Amino acid sequence: MKEHREQGRGQLKIGASYTPATYFLPPYLASFQSGYENVVPLLTVKHAGAVMTLLREYQIDVAVVSLLHTDVEGLETIPLAEDELKLALPKTHPLASQAAISVEDLKGQAFLLHEHGSTTRELADSWAKDNGLQWTIGMELGAIETIKESVKHGIGIGILPWRSVMKEAAAGEIALRDLPGQVKQRQICLAYRKEEVMAYQVRTFIQFMKLSCLPAAEA
Repeated sequence: MKEHREQGRGQLKIGASYTPATYFLPPYLASFQSGYENVVPLLTVKHAGAVMTLLREYQIDVAVVSLLHTDVEGLETIPLAEDELKLALPKTHPLASQAAISVEDLKGQAFLLHEHGSTTRELADSWAKDNGLQWTIGMELGAIETIKESVKHGIGIGILPWRSVMKEAAAGEIALRDLPGQVKQRQICLAYRKEEVMAYQVRTFIQFMKLSCLPAAEA
C-alpha cells in the first residue's frame, strides 16, 4: 500500500471555486498531469465557502479558491495570484467612453451581480458599502458566463474577475474599467489542512503549485 502511494498512483481530490477552476487552474493541471501521469485529479467546483468546508471535512485533499482573507483557522493558505475585480460594461454603454469612472457615475446604474455565497459577491457588496453606493440590481445570476453574456447584450454592468473577461475585452466585446474608490483585494490561494503526514500526490501537488506560481525565494 505504501509503495503504491509513494509511486504517486491514486486520486487527488481538488476543490476549487469558480474563477480559479475556469480561468486559472486548467494550465497548471495540464502541466501537473504531464509530469505525474499516475495521479488522477478529481475536481469539485463550488463557491469558495463550500470548498473550504469540504476541505475541513476531509472530503477533498486541497483547495484552490479566491479569498479575501488568507488567515484561515486550522488551514494553511498560500496566495498564488491576485484576483482583481473590474467593472464590465456593455461596449455601447455611455460610461464605456470614459477612461475612468467614479462612484458618482455609477449611482442609479443597473448592476448584474453574482449570487450570494461567492467571494465575488462578497467583495462587490463590501466595495459598494465602503464607497456609499446603493445597489440598483438588474439581475442576480449564478454563473460568470451568464453575467458576461448579459453584459454583452446591454442588460447592465457587471463586477467580474479580470481573468474571466480579458478575452472579451481584447476582442472589443466588453469594456473593462477599474473599480473606483476604496477597493479590497482578493487573491487566488492554495489551501490545505495542517497535517504532519500527507499522501505523496497531495505533497507533490502542493510543491508543484508553489514552484509554478511563487518566486523562487518563496517556494
